[in-house]
Amino acid sequence: MSIADSILNRLQKLLVYLVKQDPDGGWGEFVAGCQPVWSRIVAAGHSQGSGHTAYLGRMFKLDKVLMFSGPQDYLNDLGEPAPWQPSPSATPSSSFFAFLSLNDTFNVHHQIANCMVLMGLTKPETQMVKPGKSSTETTKFSSTTSKRTGLMAQLSSHSLKTFGSIWAR
Repeated sequence: MSIADSILNRLQKLLVYLVKQDPDGGWGEFVAGCQPVWSRIVAAGHSQGSGHTAYLGRMFKLDKVLMFSGPQDYLNDLGEPAPWQPSPSATPSSSFFAFLSLNDTFNVHHQIANCMVLMGLTKPETQMVKPGKSSTETTKFSSTTSKRTGLMAQLSSHSLKTFGSIWAR
């Protein structure tokens, strides 16, 4: 892949474009000197994209890293997460969040192992979200708890609404 087609270049170009095309949109808060202000950016990715997002979190100090149904970067032959995952991270592990489904068609146990490494956990700490339950019947996910919490969720449009307050921060 060429540098021009990389995630980094495309994001930088998009942010600069948005600052120019939508000056009242607040995009300038994410750009300084035509470069992304990583510490103000929340990166999110699904499946293989969650691995890309986690890798960005290792490279740059992001505000938050949201991983949906992944990462998928697990070495089956060696029975362990990919070697880049335990590498030093610019983003603190407390800013990594995982949303997984026990019914994922990919091996959810590999995803849990990946997330444990990325989130600095020695055992999975989960909160379950049951489909069809109202938000008053569901344990709410909070990033303000003193202990890091991962999340395994049966994701549906309802459960995404349950976590709406997290996205608004």
